[in-house]
Amino acid sequence: MLSLFLLSLPRQQKVLGFQTRTPTTRSTQKEWLHVDQRPTLSVRHLRDPDRVSTRKAMNCSNSNGLRESALYQSVTIQDEDTTAKIQNIVVQDSVLPSSSTAPIALSTLALSASVPTTMSDALRVFFLSGDFGPTVILLMLLGITHWRVQLATTTALSSMDVAFFCASVVFWWFQEYFLHSKVLHSKVDWIGKYIHQGHHNKEYYHVSVDPAILLVGWMTIAHFLLFRWWLPLPLALSATLGYSVAGLFYEWAHYIVHTKVRFRGWGSRFWIQIRDNHMRHHRINSDYWYAFSMPWMDDLLHSNPNVQDVRRSNTRLNHTSVHEGRSQIKL
Repeated sequence: MLSLFLLSLPRQQKVLGFQTRTPTTRSTQKEWLHVDQRPTLSVRHLRDPDRVSTRKAMNCSNSNGLRESALYQSVTIQDEDTTAKIQNIVVQDSVLPSSSTAPIALSTLALSASVPTTMSDALRVFFLSGDFGPTVILLMLLGITHWRVQLATTTALSSMDVAFFCASVVFWWFQEYFLHSKVLHSKVDWIGKYIHQGHHNKEYYHVSVDPAILLVGWMTIAHFLLFRWWLPLPLALSATLGYSVAGLFYEWAHYIVHTKVRFRGWGSRFWIQIRDNHMRHHRINSDYWYAFSMPWMDDLLHSNPNVQDVRRSNTRLNHTSVHEGRSQIKL
């Protein structure tokens, strides 16, 4: 309904003594949506990566010479099949006119506010929201490290500790791939498959953090079943430490590529590659691109086909519009 309203606006509209114009390019159509012209209402736009931009508030004089503020929202319609979206609008002033005639629906405009858009917000949500699962794992890592250092008085740190640490990290990469491809995308119907399908059914940009009980339980079971039963305690701790570090990295990586944070600076190419890979898995075909922590695992295990050659599967859902293979968000 919003898109039909926008497209039905006249090509030129006179507001507060000046005219707004509509770009006429064929590739990108824009309509200027009048939000409000009352000075008691100020609206701030949180920078949204889904190609929605905002013109700054413009001060102008009405017919009585009074200074008023008019803010216009620029809505980019990428193509004829894309519904225009207005997201992340926050009303700064709570004073609304008692007999307001402003054509604004706050419930429609305030969308996706919970998905972090900056790295600081992403870190805060990751470690300090929910049941603090990643924070608990981080504390476990510190505890395991302290335990191993204490044991160094009787069993000194050696190259074997480094070897088992690195081996457990590499083991995580393969475990991560095969659990994703063979278990979560299994041909057999089971509860884990349905839970994972629910993750696919959500919009791509959402907060995705596993609960603490799952994270702690997984790491604890891994310590006893994978390492402790056949390794001496010092080496088992080193292996568990590497395994847990790889697990926490995976948890962070999976979380951050589902947010709207833009990757900049050192290491940005690596994170963009992870987001590209995972977005293809979600948006193009879930039968490919299973790797996560190390995208090159898909090359090694032959699950990284040419994007243009892959048929669109039924897992391509009604997510926020994103160009395939270009996950670095442009504003």
